[in-house]
Amino acid sequence: MTAATKTDVAARIAIERTNEHFCAHTLYSELIDFQPGDRVQVMGPEIQVETGDRFVARRRAKVKRAGAISRFWFRMISILEITGLYEVSFTGRRKP
Repeated sequence: MTAATKTDVAARIAIERTNEHFCAHTLYSELIDFQPGDRVQVMGPEIQVETGDRFVARRRAKVKRAGAISRFWFRMISILEITGLYEVSFTGRRKP
């Protein structure tokens, strides 16, 4: 796939909402090299999973590649976003 293109791919959707796991996974039938700014839209009706249930289905997904400017923008913003997760603490206490 080249920049700024759309592609349809088959996908397997797996969602689990139990006491042990709360996760969602999408596996694609083709090997796709996702880059910053790329978008994926899974087609089909909205999925509702009740607590204690699991859901697995096959759906079509549309992958839209980001253009060069959008890709650059997402890379720069992601650096700023990750720094927001850092927690730095300065205290006057020293452990002997």
